[in-house]
Amino acid sequence: MLGQKKQERPKVAEAGVTVAPQVVDQIRVMPERFYLTPRKGVNRTFIIFGVLVIVVGGLVAVALWVWKFGPLPGNIPGGPVATATPVATPTAPAGAPTPSASATPAVPSPTPSVEPTETPTPSATPSGAIDEDNDGLTLNEERLYGTSPTNPDSDGDGYQDGAEVRNGYSPRVAGKTLVDDGQFQTESWALPYGFSLSFPSGWAVQQSLEGDVASLEIDSRLGERFTAVRYPASELPALQAQWGNVETQAVTINGLPAMHIAGTPSRYYFTTADQTAVVVLTYEAPAGQASFATTFEATVRSFRWYP
Repeated sequence: MLGQKKQERPKVAEAGVTVAPQVVDQIRVMPERFYLTPRKGVNRTFIIFGVLVIVVGGLVAVALWVWKFGPLPGNIPGGPVATATPVATPTAPAGAPTPSASATPAVPSPTPSVEPTETPTPSATPSGAIDEDNDGLTLNEERLYGTSPTNPDSDGDGYQDGAEVRNGYSPRVAGKTLVDDGQFQTESWALPYGFSLSFPSGWAVQQSLEGDVASLEIDSRLGERFTAVRYPASELPALQAQWGNVETQAVTINGLPAMHIAGTPSRYYFTTADQTAVVVLTYEAPAGQASFATTFEATVRSFRWYP
C-alpha cells in the first residue's frame, strides 16, 4: 500500500534451515510495540522468598512438636540433630562400671533396684534336743558321747547308740561300759541309807546335807540337771502332795523296787527295805528342751544302796 513502509521478510534461514517460499509468505511478525520487556531478578526473588517461607514454617512446626510431645526421636530436616552416643553391651555383673565406647573415662552404671527377699536366718547350731538319726540320743548326747549324729550304731556292734547308753554301755567302743570308757563317773555316799550313782564325767557335782536330808546335784552346764535327794520316809506323803495328781508306775531297777512318775519333770524314787528312807531322783530341764533324757535313764539304772 502507498504511504506505508514495506515490511521486510523475516530471515528464517539464518540458522542454516531452508524454508519454502510459500511458507515464508505466510509468516507474520508481531510489531515490536507489543513486546513485553522481561523484568530482571523477579523470578529469583520469588524463589528465595518461597524457600524462606518453607524453612521458617518447618522450624515453627518442629518447635510446636517439641513443645507438645517432647524431644524428637530422631533427625528431622530443619530440626535439631540428635546425636546418638554408642553404648557397649554390658557384660560385667550388676553394679560393675559399664565400659563406654568413647574416650571418656568409664562411669559406674547405677545398680538396678532389686526387691529384697526375706530369707529365714538359720540358727548357729540345730536344737540340742533333736534326734537326727533316731537312735535314742539327741544331738547334745551325741556330742557328749562323741558319737555320730547320722549313724545310729556308731561302734558297729549291732546295737543302737541310745540302747547302749540306757543300759550303761559305751556307744562308741564295743563291749565297754560307760564307766570303763571314762564317759561316766560314780559318786557314793557312805552314810546311813547312803547310795551311789553314775553320771557323765565332767558335769558339775554338788553335795549337801541338812539334817536328815542329803542331796546330790549333777549339773550338765546346759541348763539341765539331775538331782538325787534322800528324805526320811515319813516325808513321802508331803512330797506326793507337792507333786500333785500324777501317774505313778511301779518298776524294778537292778533288782530294787522303785516308782516312776512320768511327765515333766521325770522322777523316780526308791524306798529302803525297812521303809525308813526314800531317795528321789529328778530330771529338771526347760519345757520342750529336755536333751538328756536317755542319759538320765542311764543314771537312774546305775542306782545302788550304799553301803
